[in-house]
This record gives sequence, C-alpha cells and structure tokens, in this order.
Amino acid sequence: MQGNVLLVVTLFCLGVQGGDYFDCGRQGQDCANGQACQADGNCDCKTPYSGHDCILQDDDKSAAPCTSITDSCGSDGGLCYKKGGDKACYCPPASVGAQCELKRYDVQCLASSMKIKLLPAGTFSGVVYVNGQRDVAGCKTTETSASGYLELDLQDSACGGMISDTNTGARSRAVIVQYNSKYVTNLDTKVTVTCRNEAGTVEVTQTFSSENSNGNIHEQNINSSVDIDSSAVEFEIKQKDGTPVSSSTAVSLDDQLTFEFVGGNSCRFQSYPHKQGPVDVKYELVGDLTQCKEKCESDSNCTALNFNQAGYMALCAIYTRVIVNLTDIYLNHYTKECLQDDAIRVESCTASNGQSGDDQETLKLIDHSCPSSEAGKLMEESPTKVTNTTVTFKLHPFKFNKVNAITVTCTVKVCPTGTAAQCDALDCSGQTRRKRRSAEISDVTIRKTFIILDPNLELTRTHDSSKESSVSVDDITTPIVAGVAMVIILLLVISIVVLLVVKKRRTNRKSQEDGVNKQKI
Repeated sequence: MQGNVLLVVTLFCLGVQGGDYFDCGRQGQDCANGQACQADGNCDCKTPYSGHDCILQDDDKSAAPCTSITDSCGSDGGLCYKKGGDKACYCPPASVGAQCELKRYDVQCLASSMKIKLLPAGTFSGVVYVNGQRDVAGCKTTETSASGYLELDLQDSACGGMISDTNTGARSRAVIVQYNSKYVTNLDTKVTVTCRNEAGTVEVTQTFSSENSNGNIHEQNINSSVDIDSSAVEFEIKQKDGTPVSSSTAVSLDDQLTFEFVGGNSCRFQSYPHKQGPVDVKYELVGDLTQCKEKCESDSNCTALNFNQAGYMALCAIYTRVIVNLTDIYLNHYTKECLQDDAIRVESCTASNGQSGDDQETLKLIDHSCPSSEAGKLMEESPTKVTNTTVTFKLHPFKFNKVNAITVTCTVKVCPTGTAAQCDALDCSGQTRRKRRSAEISDVTIRKTFIILDPNLELTRTHDSSKESSVSVDDITTPIVAGVAMVIILLLVISIVVLLVVKKRRTNRKSQEDGVNKQKI
C-alpha cells in the first residue's frame, strides 16, 4: 500500500543563494549564453537573458502562441515561452516536466521499501548513493532510468542507515548527490528522504559546517608523501584568511586555497678540471660529486669546493671564501654561482590521496601550465603570472572519496637570468609555441600535504519549497507584488482606523448637539 510522502532535502551549502537545486559552481550546472557565474552560485544574467541559468530570452517570454506568462506551466513558477513555432515551459529549478508538473526530487513510499527518484539539474555525470555506502553494489547509481530519473529502489533492510520513528511510524534515510564521481565538495547535495502517513510535503534545508579536526581525521597513512621543498622555488598554499597550510592543517570544504610559487636563488657550479684551491680546508667523505655539491648548496657561506674520487673513496672540501689562485693537480675544483630572482612557470600540479595501489586517487590540476580539464570548476582562478618570479592560482577545496589527505605535487620550470623568456606564461588556448629549452633551465619538483575536514551535515532551518517559486516573471516581479500587497494592506488598515475615528467624532458631536437642544427646550 502506497503511503504519503515526505521528502527532505539537505544541502552541503553554506548560505547558498543560487537555489537549492541549481548552483552554477557545480559541475554540469552552467550559465547559458556566455553569462557569468557569481561566487554565490547564481548566474549574472544580462539583458536580454533571464532565468536561473540565463537560458530564457526576454522576447520569447509569454510570446505567441503563449496566451499568458504562465500558460499551461503550472502554479509553481513555470513560465511559458516561445520555442520555435510552439510554446514550451521554462520550469523553476525544483520542477521538471513538459508543464513543470513533476518534482526534481521525489520518492515513492511502499510498506517496506522506497523508490527514490532524483533528476539533478544540468548535465549530471556524478554518482548518487546511500550515505556511507558509496562503494556497495545496489546502494548507488549513475544510470538514468527510462523516465530520465536516477533511481534507487531500496528495501528498508538494505544498505543500512534506515532510521525509524516508532512514535510516528516515519522511516528515513540519507542519499548523497555527488556531482563529480572523483571528489566531494561543499556543493554536493545530501537528500534526506522520509516516508510517513501524513500529508505529503517537500521541505528544503541548507547548511554546511565542518567537524572538529580532532574527530574526523582517519585512514591517512600519508607518511610516504613527505613534503618536498626547494631552494629554487618557494611553494606555499594559503587559506582564504591567509593562513598557510601544512601537513597538520585541516582545511574546510567551504574555504578557498591560494597556491603561490616564488622563484628563489638557483646555484650553478663552474667546473675547473685538474685544479684545486688552497689546501687549508678539511676534507669530508661523501658518496659522490652530487652529495658534495648538495653540501655546498645547503651552506649559504660556501663559495667553492674541491672534489676527488679515488677508487671507492670520494673526498669533498668546502670553501667559505673567494678563491683567487688555483693550482694544477689531479683534483677537480668547482665554484658556486647563485643567481637571484629566477623566472618561473608552473608546468604541472597533481593532487593525490597519498595512497598506493587500488586505494590511490589522483586529480590533475595543472597540465602543460594550464588548468586541467579534470579540475573543472574547482579551478577558481587560473595560473597567473603576478610578476616574472611569482605565479599563483586559486582552487576550491575538495575531498577524495577514500581518505581526507591531499598531497599536491608540482613541477616548476626555473629560468635563470638571461633565459627568463623561456618561462613566459603560455596561452592556454594553445596558440603559443613552446620555446627550445636552454641547458641552464631546470625543472624543480615540490610537494605539500594537508587534510580536508569531513563535512558534518545537519538540519538547522526548514522551509516548504512547495510554497515558493525559484523563478519569477521578470526576476523581480515576486518581491514587487509582495511589496505592493503589503502597501495595500497597510493602506486598508489606515483607512479603517481613519473611518472609525471619524465615525466616533461624528457620534460624539451629535450627542453634544442633542444635549444642547434638550436644554433649550
């Protein structure tokens, strides 16, 4: 026996004004006709375009064969517009159907099961699943049914998470609408579906907060992803308030991350074969020439070195003064030359969850110096060359499906003085040709790791979406009508008060006149 239905929709979003069902910040929900997406998730529709996604043209609204602005489009905010030679309905985000007669999120309740039907706005390429059961067969779906909906036909005993209220007989469970199958963001949707024997309503709530970092960091195992620093490039990731992130930093999904790369000092070694400097320094045992150079690079006072490979023994001498005279010998001498303010270009950046094998998850952020298609709308500001030595980009935080850790590994091209042109920014439309690489140019690998806070979704504020409309006739009609109605009501109240006052005064005056007439008689 089919019961009445209560569908409660809870969103991850904090203060989202772009609508409960549409947010142009999500993957697949775009502003049409080249219109801009605002930070609050609303499309900035310029004349002659309107609607939540700017797809309507003003001249087509209520045009013939429409007989009115709402002709055959229901009572929930659907608008009639001309489409070719016919009329069609432009539905508010919460409704679908030829006449906006269907709910975008709906459920069919049976005695011991429920069929959840979801039709996310735009082009959906993500996954829908029972909360906490993303990888369990039968508890998720990515395929649309013949009706066009994503459907989960669930027995009460399946997939766990079913909550029953013995007092009211209500049964409810939570379903996640994840708009990109590779990661979670604060714009994904949590739908709490409740069936009970009451009048059917649809309540929509929205909130997002992050749990205390002491209670949600788990399954990290990020020891293999140690941060990598470089003297040639300073790499820092900052939160919206300017706080730098580190491996112990927990980032909220509703934050914003700024990646900053600054060219530092790069050092080269000029080789003088079969030469050596003064012998008044102490030699140290090293593994090879590379280790000897690393010792000199890490010492800001080092100016030069002697190196000798004798069989299995390698000797390294570090100088901390300028060497003027060299003598002939079987050793090799190297002088250190450090260049200031190297030009840079970020070649690539890849995020991973720090895992390996089947548990590894990766997402390419920058590819060939341009935003990767994998990053999509996560890239809130493309790589920008602030100065010749500084590059930044801004990223919307996200969480991989399996763990909270995110490790970002970047490759940065370093161009010393005289080769800076080879680190010029690339035209990401593909028009700029890459220049031939100079031998002096090097690639530097750097890495940072941080933690993403798990979202804590909670129901804090409700409203009946069946009583409101997300689309108005001209985007401002509803508030104007409401304002006019309030003014009319106020005027009516004032008029009634004035009439009562006037009537009372007339009554009092008549009483006084009757009293005077009686005295005269």
